[in-house]
Amino acid sequence: MFWKKKPKDDKPAAPPPPEPPPRAAAPATAPVADARRQPSPSSQPGAPTGDLKPRVIAGLDRAAGDLAALPSPESAEARSRAVDALIADPALRGVAQDFAEGRTESAFEGLERHAQSARDAAKWALAGALMYGVDAQRAKKTYEQAFAIDQRNFWVCMFTARLRGMARDLEGANAAAAAAILAGRTPDERGMAFSEAALVEMARENFESAIIHGGQAVEASRGAIRAGQRDAPRLSEYVARLTFLGDANVSHGAFETAHSLFEEALSGARKLSAAAGGNLALARGMAEILEKSAATSANSKDHVRAIERAEEAVSIRRRLSAGGADAGDKVPLASALNTLGEVQRLAGKTESAKLTFKEALDIARAASARDPSDFAAKREVWSVLWRLATMGDTGVTWKQVADAMEMLASYGGLNPGDQRFYDEALKRAGGE
Repeated sequence: MFWKKKPKDDKPAAPPPPEPPPRAAAPATAPVADARRQPSPSSQPGAPTGDLKPRVIAGLDRAAGDLAALPSPESAEARSRAVDALIADPALRGVAQDFAEGRTESAFEGLERHAQSARDAAKWALAGALMYGVDAQRAKKTYEQAFAIDQRNFWVCMFTARLRGMARDLEGANAAAAAAILAGRTPDERGMAFSEAALVEMARENFESAIIHGGQAVEASRGAIRAGQRDAPRLSEYVARLTFLGDANVSHGAFETAHSLFEEALSGARKLSAAAGGNLALARGMAEILEKSAATSANSKDHVRAIERAEEAVSIRRRLSAGGADAGDKVPLASALNTLGEVQRLAGKTESAKLTFKEALDIARAASARDPSDFAAKREVWSVLWRLATMGDTGVTWKQVADAMEMLASYGGLNPGDQRFYDEALKRAGGE
């Protein structure tokens, strides 16, 4: 954490993590699918026939691989409705049969021919919805065709923005997200469009714009909640948007504003957790928000609250890690300990901080040894080493920091934003 704190000349602070891509992964408290607010890839979805729909879906699932776009509740519902439309269209019954029997390439070609002959944005969108979970590049091309024909179709604009973002075409993603804002016909659609635009602007490092768009998305959620829509999916969406807006404010240096947003998100996450009880995803989301709250509390010199929040995050991460169900919970425990160590250091609890950092380092090194390709573990190693090196009298040298960063770089995991820290570590290592 402390992800945008600038290093002093004599004691460089821990480096920031990489900025997230426009749609890299589900948020910590990811919204659950809500059928009331889902896209339809076609204006005439029709009804499925017999048992063909599950066979088509199974065929698509079997074809999914490394080229698949990251799923979302919206993309899953879009695919389901696209399958309904596919089966209901007599002209596409052969394509449906191809999917069901595993002839995915033939099916995709059939969809493309049909859309090309019809010159209909809805036909291109139907094809894109089916390709999305199998081949993101091909889905992008089909949605681009739909977008070129009709920029008034909200879901065409949204999926075009997401696929452009996944392809790192951030300028194009920004244009499509802006079109989605204009195409949104309901408060829900406009809220989703503003949220998408904020994600793109964050990836472009246009933090002021990310804050503006993110704020609009939060207000859309608040309006829905005021109107009585207080179900778990709605509250989960609200928590995710608050957390993102807090991140955007941190990136902009507005730590006080970020802190209030994280605290509001934490209150919502506690309500969700109390209602769901024992939900692992919610527990992980809660720990993440607690770490963010701890970091912003420390930046505002509220060290007591910072330590309380960080200790609670560590407690949750320990419980998840002790369960042994997911080895992936080990690195987040190291991250939570890293955050706790930093707030202890800022609070003047130097010896406690050293012990906490060393525990974090042991866990991160063990995770890295288990899986040498685990970039998160390797990043945690050099982040903790960096902090220990700044403290002195810890047995950690700047050469160790530089070596850890070089190891991460050799695996392709050193981000552009890390370069100045790498240069600084090399410089200090040379002066030891």
